[in-house]
Amino acid sequence: MIDVYVDLVFCNDSVLRVKSYHDGKDIYYPLADLQSYYEEDESFIIRFFHQNVFFEQNTTLANVILAIEPWQNIFSKYTDRDVNAYSAACKKLSDAEQTFSFLEISKSASFSRHYDYLPMKDDEDLTDFFNNKNNRIKTDLIDIETRTAMCGFHHGDNEHYSASHIAFDKIKHTPIIVASQQKNIFLGKESKILAENIQGLFIDKRNITACYSPAELSFSEAIYAIFIDGLFYHWPMTQEHHDAFNQELEDAMAEFDTEKEKQPALKLVDDTHQPSESTEKELKVKVAPGAFDSVFEHETENAREWDAIYAQLANKSSLKIGKMILSEQDKSFMDQ
Repeated sequence: MIDVYVDLVFCNDSVLRVKSYHDGKDIYYPLADLQSYYEEDESFIIRFFHQNVFFEQNTTLANVILAIEPWQNIFSKYTDRDVNAYSAACKKLSDAEQTFSFLEISKSASFSRHYDYLPMKDDEDLTDFFNNKNNRIKTDLIDIETRTAMCGFHHGDNEHYSASHIAFDKIKHTPIIVASQQKNIFLGKESKILAENIQGLFIDKRNITACYSPAELSFSEAIYAIFIDGLFYHWPMTQEHHDAFNQELEDAMAEFDTEKEKQPALKLVDDTHQPSESTEKELKVKVAPGAFDSVFEHETENAREWDAIYAQLANKSSLKIGKMILSEQDKSFMDQ
């Protein structure tokens, strides 16, 4: 069996290839051919999930999706998206004008203070819960959040745009570019001291402390960025769904503007100073009626599903019931 520690490349002829060498030259083998050579089934692709992946110049979104078509069933289960439907949509002829100049896959990370939160009381109002500062307890820990994303860009405009609500026909022939560096941001006023004392850190245009680091993109990260972060929806977005989405958005904005007119104007507050009693009153979170109804409905439906599973498996499966003692500790032995 070949060494699986190799680089993968999405090519602009809709083929996923493995990079190797022969007589001092780079050789790119179709992964599907290697699978046949070793007489493996489609699970062969799983061996390469953590390997680095690259994109040949002018490789479009459709090129990438068609390149993984031989393993579409596995990727459908892995992403919980209908990759088969996306593959079929790629094969449909379309001359739709592309919305973006290119799609970019990038990685980022943020560092911020970790807070512990007290649980919400049974009779507590959501608005009161979010505005109760005593619910938030500062700790010495730092939260680290990483993200791999796919966004749309226009040449000459450095603003990024979501691709999920765009009709699939209008993005499938758009080329993909990968950012080889990731941006890391440090949240909190005290982080600005870092930029003053550490070379490579800077204050960005949003007045946030940041730095860049080299970023390698793994195969699984690329799949996540495309199907889960980028395309997002289970099936390809159609123009009809796009129009309906925009109409819902316009209606929601109109409703928001109507409610906004009824509320007193908020004053901007300089957060470099301690808020006064008066400014605190101006910065309250207000939860609109029904704002979390869909979340509660989802949780209720999910609970019903697990109840049904329990009813079927309680006497048939080797269930463990009750609190489990986990094998874990706060810090590595190396740091103690």
